[in-house]
Amino acid sequence: MKKLFIGLIFLSSLTAFSQDIELIGGTNKNDFFDFQQNEGHFSSSYNSDYGYAIPDYLHEIRRERTVELYGEGFRFDDLMRWRAHEYFVGKRFTGTYYTDELRAIDPNMPVNAEGYLDPLMNVLTGPNNGYGFNPERDYLRPLPINELTLNENLTQNPGW
Repeated sequence: MKKLFIGLIFLSSLTAFSQDIELIGGTNKNDFFDFQQNEGHFSSSYNSDYGYAIPDYLHEIRRERTVELYGEGFRFDDLMRWRAHEYFVGKRFTGTYYTDELRAIDPNMPVNAEGYLDPLMNVLTGPNNGYGFNPERDYLRPLPINELTLNENLTQNPGW
């Protein structure tokens, strides 16, 4: 049963990705976007500040990827692939409102001035105490030291 459940999740992800590829490839843009709006899936409250303009259908694809892949560890990869560092540089994303129920569970959680959980408030050192990012360096991750040691023909990525 567990394998069947995982298979169904994987199949649904493949279906979503194939729609993304079809839309990005230039077919069926209007039908998909109209369907999303008519079915109530489109959300105008989604922050799409990638640092450059994108068409509505691509905005919808990115929003849907964020929703569908939440918690699966792909968000950072998407932001890197889309060259969207302006979306998070200088920002520190916060959590839920720190209610009395949460305070009873853990009275020492870091909270910002507006009362929202802010677990990174004492960690981030970028602009505005948010995420820092150097676009000239950080789109390429550093190569692991053990790989550089094993293969002397490799050189470290620039800036690392």
